[in-house]
Amino acid sequence: MFKYISAFALAAGWLAITPALAQSSGNSPYSRLGIGEVSTNNGNIRNFSMGGTGVSSPNSAQVNELNPALLYYNNNVIFEMSVASQLKTLKEENRSQRDGNTTLNTISLSLPVHKRWTAAVGLKPFSTVQYETNTSQPVTGDPNTQALVRYSGDGGLTEVYFGNGVKVAKDLTVGVAASYIFGTINNNFTSAIQNQSGQQLQVSQQTTYNDFAFKSGLAYRRKFGEKYSIGIGGVYNFPISLTAERRTQLERMSFTSVTSSFQADSTSGKAQIPGGFQAGISIDNGTNWSVALDVASQAWGEFKSFEGRNELKNALRVGLGGEYVPEPASPRYFRRVAYRAGLSFGQTPYQLAGKQVNEAAVTWGFTLPVGRALITESNFLNLGFAYGKRGTTDDNLVQENFIRVQAGFTLNNKWFIQRKLD
Repeated sequence: MFKYISAFALAAGWLAITPALAQSSGNSPYSRLGIGEVSTNNGNIRNFSMGGTGVSSPNSAQVNELNPALLYYNNNVIFEMSVASQLKTLKEENRSQRDGNTTLNTISLSLPVHKRWTAAVGLKPFSTVQYETNTSQPVTGDPNTQALVRYSGDGGLTEVYFGNGVKVAKDLTVGVAASYIFGTINNNFTSAIQNQSGQQLQVSQQTTYNDFAFKSGLAYRRKFGEKYSIGIGGVYNFPISLTAERRTQLERMSFTSVTSSFQADSTSGKAQIPGGFQAGISIDNGTNWSVALDVASQAWGEFKSFEGRNELKNALRVGLGGEYVPEPASPRYFRRVAYRAGLSFGQTPYQLAGKQVNEAAVTWGFTLPVGRALITESNFLNLGFAYGKRGTTDDNLVQENFIRVQAGFTLNNKWFIQRKLD
C-alpha cells in the first residue's frame, strides 16, 4: 500500500510543479472562450472508452472517480495514472491545419477506510487553453495598409480532489467530493501594421484563478432475476465562484525598439461557473458485462467571466457504452481482456457566429492484464480511443476532426476482501 501512496505523492508533486505539461489541448479556437475547454464529467479511461458513461456502473478494479458514491465499491488500494494524446485537423472552407499534443491526464489513489467507506484523492485537468488565430484587416483611415492581428492563449486550471463513498443502506451508496481548483490563463493580443514603420501593439493578460468546488453523488443498485442487476446514479456539481486576479501589460514596438511599455495594476474579480448534473442507468450481470446510458447537462448560459461577460450556451451530452470480459478467470490471456465501446453526442457550450457547436464521437478501448493476477495484487494497462468531430465548416466556421487516445495503468493491492457487485 505504501508504495502506491508514495507513487501518488511523487506523481502529484511533479504535476503540480509542471502545470504547463498538463494544460495543452493543441490549437483549439474554442478554448479562447470562457475559461477554456472544461474537463468536467469525464472520469477515467474506462468511462472515456464507454462514451463518457459510468455514473451508475461501478468497477471494483478501477477508481470510480466519475461518481463519488461508487467509490464504495473500490475496496482495494488502487493507484491510477494516465496520459492523453490527440491529433486534430482544423478545417475551414478553403484551408485546413493539423495539430496534436500529448499531456499528463489524471492521477488518482483510492483507499478503503472502513468496510462501508472508501476515500480517494486525485489530480486532473479542470480546463485547458491553447489557441492561436491570425487575421489581416485594413487599418482605419488607411485602407491600403494592412494590420496583422494575432490572438493567442495558453495555460489552464488544475483540480485536486478528495472524494468519499459510503454505503448508507442496502443497495444505496452516497458520495461527496471536495476540490481545490487553481491555475493561470494567459491571453495575448497583437496588432502589427504591415508597412515600413512596423508599428506593433501587444496586450498581454495573465489571469490567476483559485477556489474550492464541491460535488455530490448518489447510486442505487438492485438485483433483478437471478443474474442481473440494475443501477441508477446521479452526480451534481455545485456552482463555483472562482477568485481571480489579472495583470495586464501593454507594449508599443517598432522594428528597432520598444517605444513604450505599460504595466497596469492588478485587478481582482470573480468567474462564476454554473452547476451541472450527470445521471445514468446501467444493467450488468455482476461478472463480465455491463451496458450504461448517461445524460449530462450544465447551465453554461449562466457563466460569468472575469469581465462579467457570457459567451457560452447551456451544454447537453448523451452517452451510451458497454464493456465485456469474455472469461475473467480464464487461463487464456485475451479472454481476460476487458473490451469497451461507446457513442456520445452533445451540444458543447461554445458558439460561433451565433451557432452552437455540436460534437459527436465513437469510442472504444481495452483493459489489458499485466503479469500474473495474485490474491493480493493485480495490475492493468488501460487504453481508450475516440474518433469524432466538433463544429462545422458552414458559414465560414471552424470544424475539428479529432482522434483522441488515453493510455495509463492501474495498480491494485487487495487490502480487504473484495466487495461483490450485487
